[in-house]
Amino acid sequence: MPVKVPKFCHFKPCNLACVWIIPERRIYLGQWRSAEAQERYVEVMLRLLLGIEVTEAPTLGGANSLPAPMVTVRQLADRLIADARDYYVRDGVAV
Repeated sequence: MPVKVPKFCHFKPCNLACVWIIPERRIYLGQWRSAEAQERYVEVMLRLLLGIEVTEAPTLGGANSLPAPMVTVRQLADRLIADARDYYVRDGVAV
């Protein structure tokens, strides 16, 4: 079965180049029609072909080129509960 390669797209409201990884995930690549955006598109396509998760457009040749650390749903829920316990307090008592 042939693999569909995500298109290099133009996000007109901000005049940015972007690529849709899946229908819900848009990755911004830089200024529309710039060499940097085209290079980032190639980098994103290489990562997809190699099976490396793409969380944001990579910055070429720097410390930022590594994917951002992932947060699990459990970690996010724990943070939310801890913040809610601190926030919902009345007269020093948790509500």
